[in-house]
Amino acid sequence: EPMRAANPTAGFIEGVCVDIDTTKRIARVETALREDRRDATGVLGAEDTQERCYALNYDRLVYAVGTQSSDIGIPGVASHCFFLKGLQDARRFRQAVGDALERATQPSLTDDERRRILTFLVVGGGATGVELTGELCDFLRDAALARLYPQQALARVVLVHGGDELLPQFDADLRAKALASLRARGVEVRLGARVVEVPTPRRVVIRRCIEEPSGAVEECIEDEVSPIEEIACGMVVWAAGTGPVPLTERLLAQLDGISDEEKARGRVPVDAWLRAAGSGGRVLALGDCAVCRRPKRNAVVLPCHHSFCMGCVKHLAASGA
Repeated sequence: EPMRAANPTAGFIEGVCVDIDTTKRIARVETALREDRRDATGVLGAEDTQERCYALNYDRLVYAVGTQSSDIGIPGVASHCFFLKGLQDARRFRQAVGDALERATQPSLTDDERRRILTFLVVGGGATGVELTGELCDFLRDAALARLYPQQALARVVLVHGGDELLPQFDADLRAKALASLRARGVEVRLGARVVEVPTPRRVVIRRCIEEPSGAVEECIEDEVSPIEEIACGMVVWAAGTGPVPLTERLLAQLDGISDEEKARGRVPVDAWLRAAGSGGRVLALGDCAVCRRPKRNAVVLPCHHSFCMGCVKHLAASGA
């Protein structure tokens, strides 16, 4: 939905915030304006892009920039995996799934080659990875799709997760239900498996974690004891890690009262009123870029889910900040 139509009472500037000065209370925004240059005959010439920078003063700054996908230092992830963070990522992923189904119809292929092309590997057992896996499996098992692509019966969905349970941020019964639901749909769930390399877009190297006698998965150790496995696939979707956008790192460097450990985590610490630590109440942060400090031992850290963030917005508006 167009931003202006969604909230006609708010001002809107299409651009990117590139810097924030919390002392002077200034946000610097860069915007690109495109103008088509035509010659005297009206023929379209080279496109000219003018970049302009605005300095916007603020009384209160609501900071909700989210995060960006992170390869967490694993070789090959950035160059060979699909991500699902923005609209362009979703379009690229959708196109790739359609291309895989088309490639699998080629008459010269063997069934083993078709199985490899139609193996969709998702890395990460958090909310994004689990939801994507379930939706992808339902799509591939759709009867209407089977009439168009008979080879769809060879499709395989694999979910790789480094922990011993999916959805670690949810309650235990929901974690168990999610795992049972995916396996009932035919998803191959690999728990206790860490990706160590993605050497090509069609191959993933994982390391199996060693299990304790109780069944709990120990932390993976990069040694010769943990077994290595290679999985051939048609595409790899990375939903295993996010990191702060550069603007968040620059903002954290300006805020007082934040420990080096908190800065290293890359999320803005806030109190119960969403006020960023060290900002004097002038910066309010919410969403994935923020984390609520624990006011006391064993206090619950509030989640960054969409439903909760919408509640934060209503809470923020009601507070009159």
